[in-house]
Amino acid sequence: MRDTPMSRYQELATKLLTD
Repeated sequence: MRDTPMSRYQELATKLLTD
C-alpha cells in the first residue's frame, strides 16, 4: 500500500477514533 491521500486520511480518522 502506497502513501496515498486516502490512506493518510484514514490513518488520521483512525487516530481520532482511537483517541
